Amino acid sequence: GVEHVQTRMTERSPSGKFRNATEFINALLVYHFQIGRPLFADHPSKFPEGMPSFAAGILTQAGNFPGMEVYLSKQRIFNLYTERSSVDTNGTEFFARHLLSRMSAAYNNAGIALQNSGDLVSAEKFMRQALAREIGLAQAWNNLGVNRYLSGDYSGAESLLLKGIKRSRTDESLGYPLALAQRKLGKNEDALRTLENVLKYDPGHADALNETGLIYLEQKKWRESAAYFEKCVQVRPGYSAGHYNLGLSLKQLGERARAAESFRKYLQSTPGAFDAAQVKSWIEDLTNPANSNKMNP
Repeated sequence: GVEHVQTRMTERSPSGKFRNATEFINALLVYHFQIGRPLFADHPSKFPEGMPSFAAGILTQAGNFPGMEVYLSKQRIFNLYTERSSVDTNGTEFFARHLLSRMSAAYNNAGIALQNSGDLVSAEKFMRQALAREIGLAQAWNNLGVNRYLSGDYSGAESLLLKGIKRSRTDESLGYPLALAQRKLGKNEDALRTLENVLKYDPGHADALNETGLIYLEQKKWRESAAYFEKCVQVRPGYSAGHYNLGLSLKQLGERARAAESFRKYLQSTPGAFDAAQVKSWIEDLTNPANSNKMNP
């Protein structure tokens, strides 16, 4: 099939050898994306990894977000759809159910775009539309919870995020925003349990590792906090906050040379840091031989 396309449609296909159909399809999509041909899919996961995309009605379009004015004009395509008010559950309405599922995902994607633009009120309306079509859509519950978190309603966020996790079944990484909401509510022990579940599912979740370390740092459990921050920067070496927090923990443990090195990495990964002068003074203090026996506060 690949050879047929390359031979008969040379101007429409990428050159080269491909090991399998998936590799060829991804190269084909990248090729057409690079020459400016509009590409649409029913879900963003259909595009090659790293290819930007945005919601466009019931579909997803490849490309960078076009700005809210152009985006909202594309979203008016929703007005063209007519949905059946009920779906027969005996299997005869398969395509109607399939469309409802696609519609729910499309409304959810639209809500994310509005959320990213800062329009939290409109974002919630779209996410509610998604849930009206598919009550079990865990991602919509999660995004709605994040929306409440961003608006400062941490209790509402916790409730919605718990509903999302209950419906997710497999993706415990959805628990990270729940942990943030629990932290805002002062429920640090609940947050620790939530983060533990996240890390069971995804041991390399850098944000969860950093947040767990912060809880232990606040509890003055320096060794525990240092262990989590160290894991954080191992999985994501450019994570500037992880280096900074690791430096704080090591400083409290009296590991002056390692603390200074962590602070240096923080400054290297954060050009123009607002607290650069303070951090530099810490490094100078930590590396001064005269202070080698100085106790940490």
